[in-house]
Amino acid sequence: MTTGSEDDLPTVSPAAARRLTEMLAGRHAELLPQWFEIAAERGLVVPAELLPALLAHAERSPRALEALLDVIALGDLDSAFAAGTPLARAAAFVRLRRRDPAAALARLVAGWSGESGEDREALIGRLAVGLGPADEAFLEAAAGDSSKEVRQQAQDLLARLPGSRRVERMRERAMRMVVFRRGPPGDGLDVQAPHACDPELEAAGVARTPPRGMGERAWWLMQVIGLVPPSTWPVEAAVAAAATDWEAALLGGWARGAMRFPDRRWVEALTLLWERTPEARRHELGFGLTGPVAALPPPDREAFLLGVLRWSPARAARLAIPCNHRWGRELSEAFAGTLPLLAATPDLEAIQTLRLLGYRGDPAVEPSIARAAVTTSGVTPVDHALAEALDLLRWRAAMARELTRERGGFMAMP
Repeated sequence: MTTGSEDDLPTVSPAAARRLTEMLAGRHAELLPQWFEIAAERGLVVPAELLPALLAHAERSPRALEALLDVIALGDLDSAFAAGTPLARAAAFVRLRRRDPAAALARLVAGWSGESGEDREALIGRLAVGLGPADEAFLEAAAGDSSKEVRQQAQDLLARLPGSRRVERMRERAMRMVVFRRGPPGDGLDVQAPHACDPELEAAGVARTPPRGMGERAWWLMQVIGLVPPSTWPVEAAVAAAATDWEAALLGGWARGAMRFPDRRWVEALTLLWERTPEARRHELGFGLTGPVAALPPPDREAFLLGVLRWSPARAARLAIPCNHRWGRELSEAFAGTLPLLAATPDLEAIQTLRLLGYRGDPAVEPSIARAAVTTSGVTPVDHALAEALDLLRWRAAMARELTRERGGFMAMP
């Protein structure tokens, strides 16, 4: 199988390489994943002489390692996958999957029996790129691998295939365990939690031993529900859970399901339920909001955050913290529009919002932040956060300009 060469991929501009060197030395190092992401989006690779420093950084940051896979110069992908370093092989396989998922899978299958346990562990998780129904048979076989790590990764990937046989089997069981019925007199749930963790449940990844403070049946029920798309039930089921003896297990399971199979309607339903629950009782609900929100694809995540922002800027800021993506213009401007309100009652939320704008906001909102900074005294925590946000937005704007690729070369720096 020949999948082509990447010898013609251009390296980043000298200005971008200099900025990368500064970041590796510690200046705004937290923005390195964004630098890698933008370079990859624009089909650029890093100069070979910077690779040692990049690898040293990646050893300290797993997230940076993942982002780095897309900006390493590899040349011929087949050769890199066949005989490269572990990092080069992982990077080559990711790119092969993006070009042709089926062909990359065939390449992996052909050499699978000869891979060491360590290499199998490093490669199987890369099937998440381009994951689809064609991967199911291989993953079912890998779920019986001699390596526990390989088995767990295979089970996790199988559980993320909405139409896989494993998910469908769990869906059938879950629908028998939890039946939603509409009123009158009102919506309700009939719940039959499992009485045992049988071999089929264990094979699907259900852990037998519950965490401290949770009963076995509730623990098994929560895991089974979390292995199927939450859309199996109408969103009204979230409210109906309160009238059962299994509220935390049901809600925790649906939150897990919304992370595994991102579902904006269910995230909105869980958020509304959370907000309507007295703060003193929220710890009893069995779930948190940050995981389901962060699992949404960026467009759905931004639409969700915009909705929350309309009624609670502080809540939106807190939910946005774990969402590691570069914001679009609309969300950035919406957050920037809350600054006068937040500045009037300066507190942690105002500072948090400014930091988020600096790290993730569209640099186009920089003039709004600059105007706000002109009117400050420069001595309060909010003033310092404004200055930090401005510095970050200007740094990120320059970073993006340097990584802009045009036909015939790079855009000149202004």
